[in-house]
Amino acid sequence: MSKISKVSNQCTIDSMQVRIPLSDLSKHSSSLTDNTYLVTSTGEVISELTSNRKHQVGDKGLSLQIKGIRHKGRENIDCLVIGAPSKILGSQYFDGITNDSFRIIYDAIIGSGLVGVSMDALLSSGIATDFDIKKDSYFPGHMDFGQYCYHLKRQAKPTTDIGKGCKVYNNVNDGRGIQFSTRKTATAAYPFLKLYDKARELHTKSLSFTRECLPSYDITGLVRAEVTVKNRQQFKRVIKSADNS
Repeated sequence: MSKISKVSNQCTIDSMQVRIPLSDLSKHSSSLTDNTYLVTSTGEVISELTSNRKHQVGDKGLSLQIKGIRHKGRENIDCLVIGAPSKILGSQYFDGITNDSFRIIYDAIIGSGLVGVSMDALLSSGIATDFDIKKDSYFPGHMDFGQYCYHLKRQAKPTTDIGKGCKVYNNVNDGRGIQFSTRKTATAAYPFLKLYDKARELHTKSLSFTRECLPSYDITGLVRAEVTVKNRQQFKRVIKSADNS
């Protein structure tokens, strides 16, 4: 097994949303816009699923959704919202979403058969939001990662404001790490940031994916730092540019 190349010096995108106006698509399936009804064998309607639900494509997290949203101006327009996690990249997962790997995501979108859009239209008319930017590192073997997280918590500024504090976690559901703020309440001044045991997460929540796509990597001691940039305002403050196309 080999160590992950570039793991100690490369920040890349772990996941993001891309939205593009329906008018820039060459086609889209009616299944993305029509309501769906669950019925019994006798034809009785059990429930109705509204048209703006997310459609999962494959088993690696790609999602497609059509909904009204403020794309660039003040008025809502119908857009295709694409949820793109880096697990779509398979064996290139640790490289993250880059200029070189985005083609894999584009091919997955087209391969779904639900929408038609050119790469040029997606890159020129699409806007990216909800970036998760990550950096992976191998934690020194002589250090206790759990104790390191508690050390960080002791150094953090205390607060009673909801969504602005930090917490250390170590359990089956959440894994092991430290988190600052929350995804929902994150702002440019109080961003969502977490540092967590990536090796543990891959061996528990993502075991099947790890066995299928990452069998040759040595992930012992691997930890990940991850921060979310939610919108154009945060993008401008963090990246020093208002262009999130």
